[in-house]
Amino acid sequence: MIAALGAGCTVEDDASEESGGASGSGGSSGSGAGSSGKGAAGSGTGGTGATGGSANRGWVGNFQVTIADTDAEGVTPAHSSVFGVVYDRPTPIEGVRFEESEREGDCRLLVPVNPLCDPDCDIDSVCTANGVCTPYSTPQNLGVISMTGLLPGDFSMDPIAPSYKYQPPGSVHLAYPPCAEGAPVALAAASAGLALETTCVAPLVLNGAGTIPVRANEPVALTWEAPGRSGTRVGIDLDIAHHGGATGKIVCDVADTGSFEIPEGLVTRLVSLGLAGFPAITLTRNLSVQSSSEPGIELTITASTSRLVDTGVLSCGSGTPCPDDLSCQTDHTCK
Repeated sequence: MIAALGAGCTVEDDASEESGGASGSGGSSGSGAGSSGKGAAGSGTGGTGATGGSANRGWVGNFQVTIADTDAEGVTPAHSSVFGVVYDRPTPIEGVRFEESEREGDCRLLVPVNPLCDPDCDIDSVCTANGVCTPYSTPQNLGVISMTGLLPGDFSMDPIAPSYKYQPPGSVHLAYPPCAEGAPVALAAASAGLALETTCVAPLVLNGAGTIPVRANEPVALTWEAPGRSGTRVGIDLDIAHHGGATGKIVCDVADTGSFEIPEGLVTRLVSLGLAGFPAITLTRNLSVQSSSEPGIELTITASTSRLVDTGVLSCGSGTPCPDDLSCQTDHTCK
């Protein structure tokens, strides 16, 4: 996810065909009742999960600790956040959905799909496939949730009705980073019999400076500072046309070794689908643990960073005017 890109635009959460519990990322709020949630892209597994003996109720959700670097445009400073919500069943995807068009190695090219329901779905459901209306899931009240292992100190979160979102109270100002790599981070909801524990990850630092070139017939080479501990994965999300209307994106789930090359074939195909202003790439380092008795509930530690990419277009918008001989288009490109 990239929040608050240039030109006053915000890239919304694009849910792929893989939906999980709701989560916040990069400091943005996740969705409440009747909205789709999304697990951390490319999340690995780590740590231990346990509950207080409750039966598997089929709940689905994600409690996410996010360590977000300064956004691609330098608008939002580096910060930490916690967000979580649990539903009674998987949440149907709203907004733009994607399906896999091509796959190469650890990467996939996703293209948007727009299912049609005629007649339209009622207000309590969403069109998830042609002629299929899926009822919204219901958020669950887990009571007070305690978080330990984050700086400056332990805290509790009350559910925010009616969507039962969980966020730190206003009096809590998380440090950046909020924990040291490898340090334990735990969550407990006593009344729901839920307890999860994992370990903190290091902030994700992308090497180099400036924009990353993205061109047809060329791979995209990325390097970042490798972690000091094993067990993490890195998710990559390359979206070069969002501001012109979603045409496709490349997502990758790769080993956290410090380097990766997005295959040339997928890059060429993505470029052919169209370009728009302020194209960007996001990388996330992820470590997740599932509850042993509620496997649909996860605690995820995510470190994210984003960078603008250079596709050859000249971007424009509020605060970024075009040269005098060009005008700003609706897709935030100068022509």
